[in-house]
Amino acid sequence: MIIQPRSKPAPFRRQKRNNSGFTLLEVIIAIVLTAAVTLIGAMALRLAVQAGERTGAEGESRQVVTALTALLRRQLAGYMPLPGQTAGLSGSTGMPMTGTGVKSISAESISETSFCGAETELTFFTSHALQGSHLQGMQRVTYIYNEETRILTIHDQIVTRRDDLDETLDPFSENFDETILPVSTIGDVDAFYLAYANEEYPDPGDPDYWEPEWPCDGAMTELGMEIPVMVALELTVGTGKGRISGKWLFPVGRP
Repeated sequence: MIIQPRSKPAPFRRQKRNNSGFTLLEVIIAIVLTAAVTLIGAMALRLAVQAGERTGAEGESRQVVTALTALLRRQLAGYMPLPGQTAGLSGSTGMPMTGTGVKSISAESISETSFCGAETELTFFTSHALQGSHLQGMQRVTYIYNEETRILTIHDQIVTRRDDLDETLDPFSENFDETILPVSTIGDVDAFYLAYANEEYPDPGDPDYWEPEWPCDGAMTELGMEIPVMVALELTVGTGKGRISGKWLFPVGRP
């Protein structure tokens, strides 16, 4: 009988860890980082969209303001008195108009005067026509601002003879033909306020230089019917981030 030595058992070996996967902590960190990057990207996109909308709205409002103030400046510079009248540039000594708001300018004698102004309304005769006039006449322009509807309407009429001063063509007359549409209607106007001065270089911030109204029946001087030397305009167009505001001074009867 042959006795074989007893073999020793194989030593215990620990299984190697599988490093091909992710731990729970690593997965959570990855999710948090992905969410943070997504949030930052969404915020950046939102800011870019808002900036684009704001730029577009400001651009539209700025175009309206630039065109409107340039037109009014040229029209006032080309102011013309009615035939038989001579424009005087001294201050007003007549009685001020009464009434406020839309159509506060009286229709009485408006066809016989060449300049009428209220806080939200203005009408006068000018040689400047936006598209020109082949009839070689003057143009009566009228600005009317409605504070309730926030709408500014602009009327114009070519005048080549006295008969053209018919009341049915006058926006301030009770007999005005309502079928005659304005040449321009501007909405989203939060402010269109006018003031008038009889000084050549008035202080824009000093109310003592400015009058809220200019009477239709202005006093007559040696130079003729008095008209203001300067007209001030406070204008606000647009809403929200596209809102544009400013103040402008326009000379009357000279560039």
